[in-house]
Amino acid sequence: MVMSQSGPVYSPDGRHLWDGQQWVPIASSTFLPSQPTAAAPWYRKQIASPGMVMIMLVIVVLLGGLMVHAAQEEQKSERQSHYIYCQTYGEGDLQC
Repeated sequence: MVMSQSGPVYSPDGRHLWDGQQWVPIASSTFLPSQPTAAAPWYRKQIASPGMVMIMLVIVVLLGGLMVHAAQEEQKSERQSHYIYCQTYGEGDLQC
């Protein structure tokens, strides 16, 4: 049983036409833009929009600032604890 085709057979990239025996190149003016083309290499694909990059940058800066602030508060609390210990117990093992 032979199945008849309803139209011309184009190559997957749309640049050749099957004439029944071989692939025949199609002139560039008749190239079918609706046919799929080769995908861009991974290094040329856009990963994120510039706006998304800016939002992520702002979030990173804000989180970094919060972490620095928390570390400074912790150091401040340790200094206060050390001061209170020295005031309460005098010079012991700690350098007051």
